[in-house]
Amino acid sequence: MGQTASQLGEHVSLVVLPLFAVLALDASVAATITFVGMGLAPLGSLTGGFLAQEWGLRTSLLVTAAGMMLSPVIMALSPLARLGRELPAPYDAPSTYK
Repeated sequence: MGQTASQLGEHVSLVVLPLFAVLALDASVAATITFVGMGLAPLGSLTGGFLAQEWGLRTSLLVTAAGMMLSPVIMALSPLARLGRELPAPYDAPSTYK
């Protein structure tokens, strides 16, 4: 489940980030998103291990598969889906190179 959330975060950062981040802060915002995404990845492993210990391996794999199949539905119902329909104008940074 943690890996699914990490991949969703990566896609959001690749699509949404260039639309809203000021060009000067683009690298900092991307680094922050990557740091948080990678930092949360071990929580998915811990959650999977806990589910496997408590409910058994087969049940925990079924729960994980169900969570992965529900992730597109969650994304479709999130505010990010509406954001894709009404994108703002891209930010035009002033040129500093002559």
